[in-house]
Amino acid sequence: MRETESNRNWNIDLNDLKFKYKIGNGLYFDIKGFFFHFNPLLVKDLIKSKDEIILGGQLE
Repeated sequence: MRETESNRNWNIDLNDLKFKYKIGNGLYFDIKGFFFHFNPLLVKDLIKSKDEIILGGQLE
């Protein structure tokens, strides 16, 4: 997703991550308290990738 978000109230120490990751900017918007992300470059990477990829998110 992004390094910072208006509704994120926790910090992520990227130095602790033990896997490859990408931080994107893309489109980020809020509709009635639901936050949406769309990153066209991520979609392109997913389509082109031959690796196994795990996408995650969190609902509160």
